[in-house]
Amino acid sequence: MQPKTAKILWLAILSSVVLLFIISDFIPPIELSDRKIINWVFTMGSIGVGLLALMLGSKISLATGLYPPTYLIQLLLIDSISVFGFILKILGASSTEAGIYFFISFIGLILVKPRSISG
Repeated sequence: MQPKTAKILWLAILSSVVLLFIISDFIPPIELSDRKIINWVFTMGSIGVGLLALMLGSKISLATGLYPPTYLIQLLLIDSISVFGFILKILGASSTEAGIYFFISFIGLILVKPRSISG
């Protein structure tokens, strides 16, 4: 993947995290009697997805000047954490509970921001 393409994809996925956060405030929540199990499942899922995303390499190849194909997978895995927050918000979670997922996804995307080859 070309570095310019990687930057465009990164920006698009970062924008989706921000949009999901904004949209989640306008959708009325669905009331559930017990959300604890869903919170637990999403938390464990986010930890697993985050660890998997960290294990995938996102460094640009010095030989070819391209990003590996796993870079897109890494971006999508990190973005899926914000989808967990969006679903929790729809299911009636507070902004603080759901906001944690958005924050983690945002920080994860900042950590894997495409960089140019220096030197």
